[in-house]
Amino acid sequence: MENLTVQSSASITGSGILSVGGDAILNGPINIGTLSVSTTGTISLAADVTTTTAIDFSPNAVTLTGASTLTAPGISLGSVSGTSANLGLTASGGVTLNGTVSLGTGSFSTASAVTLGGATTITANGGISLGAVSGTSANLGLTASGGVTLNGAVSLGGGSFSTSSDVTLGAAVAITANGGISLGAVDGAFGLTLNSSSATSLGVVGASQPLASLTTDATGGTTLNGDVETAGGQTYNDALTLVGGPTLTGTTVTVSGGVTSGDLDIDGDAVFDTMAVTGLGTLTASGNLTVTSPSSLPATLTLTLDGTGAQAVTVPAGTAF
Repeated sequence: MENLTVQSSASITGSGILSVGGDAILNGPINIGTLSVSTTGTISLAADVTTTTAIDFSPNAVTLTGASTLTAPGISLGSVSGTSANLGLTASGGVTLNGTVSLGTGSFSTASAVTLGGATTITANGGISLGAVSGTSANLGLTASGGVTLNGAVSLGGGSFSTSSDVTLGAAVAITANGGISLGAVDGAFGLTLNSSSATSLGVVGASQPLASLTTDATGGTTLNGDVETAGGQTYNDALTLVGGPTLTGTTVTVSGGVTSGDLDIDGDAVFDTMAVTGLGTLTASGNLTVTSPSSLPATLTLTLDGTGAQAVTVPAGTAF
C-alpha cells in the first residue's frame, strides 16, 4: 500500500508482511510478522509495535507523537524526534542508532545492546537508560535532566563519551573512549572503570550513593572536579589534575600516575606508587600512608595526618617532605 494510517482506536494483528510504500502514521498498536516502510516515507509513531522479524526504520525520520515501545529481534533507527513521549526499545539481536534522538521531556530506554552507526546524541529529559553500547569511532553525547542510568559497558574505540547529566550505575560499568570521557555527578553501588588515551573529567562521585570502586587506566589524564567516595578502593593509573582540593574517600586510594597540580585530602589509606606527584601542593590523610619510591612525593609537599588513631607512614630511604 502507498500510505498507512492506523488510528488510536484501531490495531493490526497478524503473522504476515505489511509493506508501506509511502508514509506511515501508527497511532494504534501493531503486532505482525514483518513491517516494512519505504525509505522515502516518513514515520509518525504513537503506539507499540511488535514484529517477529527485524524493524528497520533507517534512514527514515521518525516522529514520536505518543508513547511507544518497539519489540523485535533487531531494531535499526535513523533520527527520532518528539516533544514529550517516551520511547522504549527491546531487541534480542540489538539496536542500531544511525541518527540523533531528541525527545524533549520524554524518556529513552533500552536494555538491549546498542550499536552506534555514527556520531550520536540522545536528548531525553525524562531520563535515559542504556545497556551495553558500542561503536568503533563514534562520539556519544547524552543529555537528560532526569538523569542517565548505565547498565552495561560503553565501548567507543576512538570516539568520545560525554554527559553533564547525573549518572547512576545500574551495574558494574567500564567506559572505553579514546577520544575522551566527560562525566558530571556519578552515583551507584557498583564499580566504574574509565579507559581513555585522551582526557577524562569527573564531577562529584558517590555523594548520594558511594561507588563500589573507581579505576582509571594508565594513559591520558584525569581531572577530578569534586569529591569522590567509594565503598572500596580507588586506583588512578593516569596523571591526576585536582580542582578545588577534592576529598577522596575509600578503603585505599592508590595514585600510580602522578599528580600534575592541586591539593588532595584522602579519607582512608593512601598509596603513592612509582610516579612522581610533583604538582601536589598539600596532602591530608586520615589513614595509613605508603610511598613506594623516593621520587613519589615532592620535597615541597605539606603533609597533614589527621586520623583519630595511630597512623602508619611507610616510606623508602631518600623520601623527602
